[in-house]
Amino acid sequence: MPLRLRTACSVATTCIVSGLLACAPGERQERAPEWNVTAESLVTIGETAGAAEVLFERIAFARLLERGRIVVADGGPPALRVYGPDGTFQVEIGGAGEGPGEFQSIRGLWTAGDTVGVFDSRLRRLVTYLTDGTHLSTVSLTVPNAAPDGLLDFLAGRFRDGSVAVAWTVADRSTPLRVTPDRTVLGRFGPDGRFLDTIGEGGGLERYDRTVRPLSGYPRAAVLGDSLYFTDGYGGRIRIWSAGGGEGRSVDLPLPVVSVRDAMAALEAKLGPDASDPVGTLLADVPAPDSLPRIGGLSFDDRGALWAKPYVPGVDALWVGGGARPRGPTWAVFDRAGLRLATVTIPGDLVVLDVRDDRLLGLTLDRLDVERVVVHAIVR
Repeated sequence: MPLRLRTACSVATTCIVSGLLACAPGERQERAPEWNVTAESLVTIGETAGAAEVLFERIAFARLLERGRIVVADGGPPALRVYGPDGTFQVEIGGAGEGPGEFQSIRGLWTAGDTVGVFDSRLRRLVTYLTDGTHLSTVSLTVPNAAPDGLLDFLAGRFRDGSVAVAWTVADRSTPLRVTPDRTVLGRFGPDGRFLDTIGEGGGLERYDRTVRPLSGYPRAAVLGDSLYFTDGYGGRIRIWSAGGGEGRSVDLPLPVVSVRDAMAALEAKLGPDASDPVGTLLADVPAPDSLPRIGGLSFDDRGALWAKPYVPGVDALWVGGGARPRGPTWAVFDRAGLRLATVTIPGDLVVLDVRDDRLLGLTLDRLDVERVVVHAIVR
């Protein structure tokens, strides 16, 4: 068994070899505890057959609510469903359509007490409900001229004053035979849908000849209080802006450096290195990156701790289904200054969706591609 040294480092981790996590000489090191997520779930929602309320076509988001309840956003046909602490179905909210309270594409979900909000990227609006199914509001967003073709991509989160952060992508396709990264721009919209200002911008997906590179970083964002946290995955760096924008600041998380050569070899073996294989041929045509992302997932728990998933090429590469849904096996928990608080072991290929109290809400996919929402206990 390789030696595992769990540390908290004041600056970025510089070496990881055979399971040994090492910090540069002279760095401050502190032992960080290991938390475990129970192998058996406390609650499981989702079946292969049965009533509609336990069947999911594609789970887009899910959140833990107060009093142990769960809200799940199913992507097709789009709707919200609320379940009790034991997984018992309570109510379905909204539905497919363009009328008040209806959705076409759920690209964000936020909760505040007994209020649930949905960002519909196709209709470019925010829809809010009470968790008992009462429709509160449907607000159209005033899309800024800077958003190409008026497209808004995803909801980053909701600030304390009720405004929201929404991202859009600016892609440079003028040089098809050169690697060009997208720009991810984050704007703030008021509760009435009015565009207020641009908060900040960062990197995005890397493209080559209109193809997204398989080991490209994936832009991720989350809101905590009055601050917006953003990363393109590279260098373990998190950019932090206030709701009003400005210069902002950054923190570098001490996450492992992954070998490009090893990552490319593993990807070729998984996708098919045979020159006659279309995917293998495409992989050979796309230039290998100079470096890989370090962050494969980003979230906050209800205590304000930052959860970051170290990038694992075989799981997080875009061409093997990585990206929007960060899967295990390990997450690291930090305070907002970047000090490691714990390492968390995740069972199997569990997708982490939310953390509240000592419960972790996740998504599983079985061999028949049946999706289920599960709740596990966190042993701290």
